[in-house]
Amino acid sequence: MNVGPIDELWFRANPDRAWRLRRATPSEAVGPGAWTIVRRETGARETFEQRAGRVTNLEDDDTALAELFTIMQGVWCPSEGGPEL
Repeated sequence: MNVGPIDELWFRANPDRAWRLRRATPSEAVGPGAWTIVRRETGARETFEQRAGRVTNLEDDDTALAELFTIMQGVWCPSEGGPEL
């Protein structure tokens, strides 16, 4: 596991999870509504700001987080049929 200390503790307490959704730390924050998705396997992170009316339901399950992470990585973009955030 190649994640930071905060996330490492969480993943140890939740061994069945591959993804984590949490509020962004001050050093990661991109705005007041910032969230971070962490991938257990690689420690990769994506931070985003939840804007009113754009992301209405943040699902905290591995399938939904993997999909959102993929969208944010640019693999699935709205112009190619993917959902807009």
